[in-house]
Order: sequence, then structure tokens, then C-alpha cells
Amino acid sequence: MTDCVTGIRSVAVDVCGLDEAAAFYSDVWRLDSAGSDGNARYFRGTAAYHHILSLHRADKPAIRRLVFAAADRDAVAALHARVKASGVVTEAPHDWDAPGGGYGFSFKDPEGRNLAVACGGA
Repeated sequence: MTDCVTGIRSVAVDVCGLDEAAAFYSDVWRLDSAGSDGNARYFRGTAAYHHILSLHRADKPAIRRLVFAAADRDAVAALHARVKASGVVTEAPHDWDAPGGGYGFSFKDPEGRNLAVACGGA
């Protein structure tokens, strides 16, 4: 089935101690750095994605966003149509101007969690 989620692309986590958290994921989990942009650090694993984990400086710890992978733009469009039809708040699919890039959309699930679906990119 090509119009479904194919996996988890990345998890974004809010952390209070950015340097300490980055050291943990680098030293203990052995994730490789994929870059940083001041208040965020990105880590890659063995998947082909630009990063599988991003850490973001914040006042309290939280899961910021979970990004699911889709096969291609057609799958993103089909998933977007179903999410929109469910009545939850969603944005239109678009090219992502973020580390790793790609094409996708963000939405809130019925309980308010920040989720996204994307394809392509690095």
C-alpha cells in the first residue's frame, strides 16, 4: 500500500540541558551529529534520513514532534486528504525548509500532539 505511513522519519525532543542531552545521545547512543543551528542539535542514525533525532532547547522537557515517513508525494497527498477529512487541524502539504528538507505537512492529532508526514529530502 503506497498511500500509508512507511515508518518513523524523526523525533523532535525539547530538552532543558541541550549540551548534556546532546552528549548523552552522542556518547551513550552513539548517534552521529548531523548539524546544529544554535538552539537545536540534529543526530543521524543508520537510516537514510538527514536526522532521526533533533534536540531543541526549551524550558521544560517534551516530545516536540513525531515525523512519519511516506513513500512519495502521492502518498503524502492521500494521507493529507484523510487527515483533513477527520476534522483535525492540518496545514497543506508543502516543500520543507528545514534540516533534511522534503515535502510534507504537519497536523495535530485529536489529543493535540504535534505530528507530521513527509517524503523525500536528504
